[in-house]
Amino acid sequence: MATEIFTVPIFPLPNLVFFPETILPLHVFEPRYKAMIADVLAGDRQLGIVQLRPGWDKDYYGNPPVYKYLTVGEVIKHRQLEDGRYDILVRGRRRARIRGETLRGLYRVAEVETLQEYLPEEKVEEAAEDFLRLRRLFAQVVKALPEAFADLKPESWEEPSPGVVADLLANTFMDSAYDKQSILSELDVARRLRLVAIHMRPPVQPKGSRPA
Repeated sequence: MATEIFTVPIFPLPNLVFFPETILPLHVFEPRYKAMIADVLAGDRQLGIVQLRPGWDKDYYGNPPVYKYLTVGEVIKHRQLEDGRYDILVRGRRRARIRGETLRGLYRVAEVETLQEYLPEEKVEEAAEDFLRLRRLFAQVVKALPEAFADLKPESWEEPSPGVVADLLANTFMDSAYDKQSILSELDVARRLRLVAIHMRPPVQPKGSRPA
């Protein structure tokens, strides 16, 4: 698949990393982001979810720095409240990297390029072993996700690729946003699987996607 370059509104959030093929519920209440969601819903429904860098709280209402790697998602469900706030569900679609930013009215817009994961030939056997070990846990996580997501499960969860398995398990079991960011930026699938296996500490019951 060829790399694409396009412009997308971005939603910077603190201590939250969004992965492709996961579902993220968000409550949108700030004026600038209400305006952004209104525009997103009137357009192609795409937006980028990106993590704010440390120190964001010093300039939160300005344009604090963000990480370069993000996930571009699609708003698959929304509800607007009487006061203009939104409850939305976003499905992660593609890994991407920010090339540059600008402002569109109140909110930020980024030019991004999509990223393609890869599996080095010399790591195929290693990745297959980690994938086999983590695949069963992946099935348990999908089964335990909130019933609210039951009719919204991505098709990729039925026969998941190694990359999807790594991403969902990182989203579910890794607590550190810094560690999650390293997984999001890792395009080598074998290394991503290994990092997830090393870092995750499974709780008794898997948790679903965390709202912002």
